[in-house]
Amino acid sequence: MNFAADDQEAPPRVSAFAQGLQERGWTVGGNVRIDYRWGAGDPEELVALAPDVILVSGTAAVGAVATGDLGVAASTPV
Repeated sequence: MNFAADDQEAPPRVSAFAQGLQERGWTVGGNVRIDYRWGAGDPEELVALAPDVILVSGTAAVGAVATGDLGVAASTPV
């Protein structure tokens, strides 16, 4: 998720995301692992991890990932 680490809106959104996953049968630390990277991080570092899914928010982040500017494989859901 693309929030600044000190963004006061981030914790409730992260919690709601985890709750939504749990309601659908996913358990963080059980059958799903989430690695958080905050907006100030290096996007190339995220891509190098070769994740199965990338979840971003914000126009710039979505654009960079969705257009392939960061080299995300076309098979990776964004």
